[in-house]
Amino acid sequence: NENIKSKVLFYPNPVESMLTLTSKGKINSIIITNMVGQEVRRFNPTTTTSVLNLSGLARGTYFLQVNINGTIENHKFIKN
Repeated sequence: NENIKSKVLFYPNPVESMLTLTSKGKINSIIITNMVGQEVRRFNPTTTTSVLNLSGLARGTYFLQVNINGTIENHKFIKN
């Protein structure tokens, strides 16, 4: 079912500094939250590909909330 497939790809995971996101649709916003739900970064790329500099984040597990043309996707990644 096409609706179940992810609209965004991101790599590498785990990430050390630069996280790349690609999508077939325009990425309206990317919100990164920590494990307790606090927003730690927000990006508004309005493109189909975005490279995020995450070198300032502490090591740990984070969540990506990606808005692609009004559709929200949530993904987990690890920062080394």
